[in-house]
Amino acid sequence: MNINRLLSLAVAAFYLLEAFFYEERSYQLGIMIFSAVLLPFLWYGDILGHFVTNSAARGPVIDTATPGCLVAFVAWVIFLLPAVALLYFRIAKVV
Repeated sequence: MNINRLLSLAVAAFYLLEAFFYEERSYQLGIMIFSAVLLPFLWYGDILGHFVTNSAARGPVIDTATPGCLVAFVAWVIFLLPAVALLYFRIAKVV
């Protein structure tokens, strides 16, 4: 298992532990779905980056592959946004 997968699992575990401090089940379910949607982009960014389509039925045609490192980078940015927001609000004593 590479470092990318270990770090993403650690962040996902942090999110799940943080979510279980709240009573609302919808928040916990949202964190689980959020992690489940983003983990494949972090783990298999190379594979998902090579997904191209020639069908222009709805929307533009994707005819070039995206570098896997770019897919993983954008997924990391999105994945870490809640942690950065939580840290900011804890420092600002809002939450």
